Amino acid sequence: MTDIKRKFLYEFNRGLREAYSNKPTVVSVFENIDSGNIKLSPTDIPNADFVKEVGKCISAIKKIVANPYKVVGGSYEVVPVSNAKSIDKEAIKLTLDDPTLWTIEKGKHMPKLAYSFVKEDVFVNYENAFIYQLINVTILRLKSVLSSLESTKHSEASEAEFAEFSETVKSYIRKLTRLSNEKVFEDNSRRSVDLSNVFVTDTIKSDKRYNFCYKFFCENIRSHKKISESVTDFRVLYHNFALVQIMYYLNKSGYKIEDSEYYVSVTDKVFIKPIVFNGSKKITLIQTANGVDIEVDGKLTHIEFAKSLLKSAVAISDDCEARVKKLACDKYEKVYVAYLSSIKNTDECVLNIGYQDVEKTINRLIQSL
Repeated sequence: MTDIKRKFLYEFNRGLREAYSNKPTVVSVFENIDSGNIKLSPTDIPNADFVKEVGKCISAIKKIVANPYKVVGGSYEVVPVSNAKSIDKEAIKLTLDDPTLWTIEKGKHMPKLAYSFVKEDVFVNYENAFIYQLINVTILRLKSVLSSLESTKHSEASEAEFAEFSETVKSYIRKLTRLSNEKVFEDNSRRSVDLSNVFVTDTIKSDKRYNFCYKFFCENIRSHKKISESVTDFRVLYHNFALVQIMYYLNKSGYKIEDSEYYVSVTDKVFIKPIVFNGSKKITLIQTANGVDIEVDGKLTHIEFAKSLLKSAVAISDDCEARVKKLACDKYEKVYVAYLSSIKNTDECVLNIGYQDVEKTINRLIQSL
């Protein structure tokens, strides 16, 4: 499942629980959808805020590259006495202890060469190594964002916006890659920094450039925890989304709930008793283990909510196809598979419950009842 779908399902279910906590009726949920409190499709590009912050971080890193934090280092080198500009106690000691530097002139021992401390700027330090590691982990995160964008189709209205956003992500990946190859990071690339326990040095605290990068790391990288499918049952999240959406579009198509104060149970999973909609026909929704049955004039249509389809919106998995065929041979007139996607599928057994043309696809089902 892509980050787009994962985030959307979480937000939908959070809105659903909030609506039920205020007034636990199906009609109140419909009202919250109409008001926009509960959304049936993503309205914002996911990770947009993160990518915006990356742009600011790149500016800070460019300033670091232009004038990186350095420490004064150096070494003692043997130079002609006339060129010895920095002689301290250690240089004098080294010179006195090295007889090869001395000569005898007019009966006196005189140094012909001497040790002198030669200063040099050293850019290999913890701070620059941290920035190098930050660059690389940000590139990985951006590639994950790009992968999510490219794995999900979008409506024609939003396609241009997503394409522009995708190009921005790609340009940031290129810029960060170039920055990682700058000379200041050449030796720092070999220094290990534990990003799970970053040591906040005085420079990281006081230097605005390094401090900005550290805050970016804390707010956008360290705090970003990928949601694990092993922890959350996404079948439950998707079941709630698909069930509510079917009920909502029945209502939008002129079918009203027989009991306007119909209550449902919402814990993790939405549970309904058989619920009757009255309109041009009498439609009864009956919850099943993995979907919902729709009864009209004694005939049953089944809609299967298959978890396997959440992982891939391109093709139906073989196991789900086999289940559809088995169900179709049972008591059902028709069997559909509902899955979360913006990709159109011409297969008649597929009911596209997703980001675009939702009303059209569900109304097509309603008209066929």
